[in-house]
Amino acid sequence: GAYNTWRGAYTAGHRDANGNNTAFTVQGVHSDGFSAAAIGTEDDGYRNLTFSGRGEYFLSPSTKIFFAARSLRARYEYDGGFPLSDTDEYGRTTQHAARVGTEFTLLNGALQNTFAIQGMKIERNTYRDGASTGWFDGDRVKAEYRGVLEFNEHVSLLAGVDWEQTGAETRSDPTRHTTDLAGTYVQLMLAPIEGLVLTAGGRLDHHSTFEDFTTHRLTAAYLIPGTGTKLRASLGTGFRTPSLYELFDPKYGNTALQPEESDSWDAGIEQEFLGGKAKLGATYFQLDTDNLIMWGASGYYNVPGVTKRQGVELSAAVRVTPGITVTGDYTYTDTEQADGSRLVRVPKHSFTLGLDLQPTDKIQANVTAKYVSDTIDSDFPRFVSLDDYLLLNAKVSYEFNPGWKAYVRAENLLDEKYQTVHGYGTPGLSIYGGLQFALPPL
Repeated sequence: GAYNTWRGAYTAGHRDANGNNTAFTVQGVHSDGFSAAAIGTEDDGYRNLTFSGRGEYFLSPSTKIFFAARSLRARYEYDGGFPLSDTDEYGRTTQHAARVGTEFTLLNGALQNTFAIQGMKIERNTYRDGASTGWFDGDRVKAEYRGVLEFNEHVSLLAGVDWEQTGAETRSDPTRHTTDLAGTYVQLMLAPIEGLVLTAGGRLDHHSTFEDFTTHRLTAAYLIPGTGTKLRASLGTGFRTPSLYELFDPKYGNTALQPEESDSWDAGIEQEFLGGKAKLGATYFQLDTDNLIMWGASGYYNVPGVTKRQGVELSAAVRVTPGITVTGDYTYTDTEQADGSRLVRVPKHSFTLGLDLQPTDKIQANVTAKYVSDTIDSDFPRFVSLDDYLLLNAKVSYEFNPGWKAYVRAENLLDEKYQTVHGYGTPGLSIYGGLQFALPPL
């Protein structure tokens, strides 16, 4: 497709009569790309080769073991400097990850249990004009238990514990830094009457650097019988500690970062019409984050004080005929930092209109239009307004034989010139085509 982009993937799998199964996938991507700098003229390409696999083996009808693994190598080109401009810079990333575990039931299936361990290792190297400019090595290991006890069709209890350790070292700081995070959590799920679902949960985490954090979440959803009306609401708290990459990356890391802490709530309503052929929805949301972690030209930083986000989401969907569906969404987001300024790179208005078509069993088509307006960004030491933009995308697919499907996808059909981050380029008119097919079993 566009930018001399090539993508291919092949998956092979097996499943026997007992449900035991395995699948392995190899996929690759190559693209000449476009300039990462909006004012640039040279392309910044990307290529990736990924291998992955998964499998399950049943020791008995109620017990199985499972695995999943993934390995990739990627090379990406980018631009640097201030202001951002064409530079001969690129990076290489290698990542290996795996997860293994077991699932089994007790108490005649009422108690479902999952034990798992996982590990991940990532290596990043960056270069400029052929010379090394830095490297980052990170790793993570995690162990977890999750149990779900179903007392009856109205009451169930979810509980679990997990522990993970992350480690990292960089060229500028070759000392290996580690953090440990241990957590316990519980969630009660209730369905006391027809149509009403309630959940209440809490979690206690201990971080080796930032000590203890307690969070909770409450949710409610009520589908009023016979009306097509659904009411829903949620209330919760959260926290996020800075990652080791955000802390120790040689170019953008900041060892002074503090954890984010947040409070949020939302409430909404959905209403069906015309026997379920049409649906309207509205949601109000509010999210307050203390010490929000952001990225800027000089690296990661905490936004001082409490950053507020609040707004409204509206949605609509109408099935005009069995083969024609029209959808629409609108989001209004108001943001305010502690100093009264807006949050960067968060549009105030976002509209999406979609049309899904299926004139025959073999042909499917989709058209979406997205309009984004009133966004600001930082151009130190001042703020700038980003241009409003309209993106028009379309996709058509045709299944010419069972299991064989051809498709054409077009993005940014109007060839809109726009930015989502000040100074960074975005793709113009892009057309891609492809073929998906299933080979006969061996």
